[in-house]
Order: sequence, then structure tokens, then C-alpha cells
Amino acid sequence: FPLPTSILGPLHDELRCTRWPPAPHRAGMQTQQYLVLHRGKVNEGYDTLARCIDDVLAWADPDFGCNMVAVTKDFQGSPHIDASDVTYQYAVSIGDFAVGGELCVEGEHADEVWVVNTKNSIAKIDGRFIHWVRGHSGGERYS
Repeated sequence: FPLPTSILGPLHDELRCTRWPPAPHRAGMQTQQYLVLHRGKVNEGYDTLARCIDDVLAWADPDFGCNMVAVTKDFQGSPHIDASDVTYQYAVSIGDFAVGGELCVEGEHADEVWVVNTKNSIAKIDGRFIHWVRGHSGGERYS
């Protein structure tokens, strides 16, 4: 579902000026930046970003409970499973990228792959299945 501009604009602005941690919070991923925010806790230096993310989740699914949110810059590739997930997750991507950046999710059989366009939109996926992000070009991609 496309995100409303009233939510998308402030989130994009905040991501552009985010001061990313010196080292990614998750090793082994092909990404320029990787940050984990804890919902319901203080995220020192990232309070405005956390509020923007809370706005996205409140709009999409007010009853959705999660305790951590991964925020990335220029994430791509990196097929993985989110082993700590206990249910579905929401995925969003925004930025100036022009081509690519789709989220790919394997089904129960390796020959089943769903390609999901998350640009300026939110998608509900199951991160307990192998998933990755297609390469992108033409600008920055945040997710």
C-alpha cells in the first residue's frame, strides 16, 4: 500500500539527515548502513526517526506489536532469514533510487519467489522465509 505523503515526507527527510552509527548494528549484510531501533525504549539520537517509524506502523496496523525495527541505507542482496521473527513483518523502502530495489521473498519451495515493490509503500511479508533486496541504482535507498 502506498504511504501517505504526510508520513512519507517527514520520514524521508529524517533519514536523509540521520547520523548513522560508526559500525552497522548487524554484521554480514550488504549495506552501507544498518541501525536497529528499539520500540518503546529510548533510542538516544534517533528519537525523531523512531517517532516517524511509529507513525508508519500506526497508520498501517495500529495493533501490530514489534519491539525492534531495522533501518538501512542502500541495503541490497544479502539473502537471509530473520531468525528472531515470531510473526510477519512490515517492509518499506523510500529514496531517490530510480531502478530496482525490490524485495524478493522465497516461498515454501525454492522455485517460488515473490518480487515486491516496496518503494514509497508498505508490504507485509514473512521474514522467516529467505528474502533479499534486488540491486538498485539512481540514488539512495532507505528501508
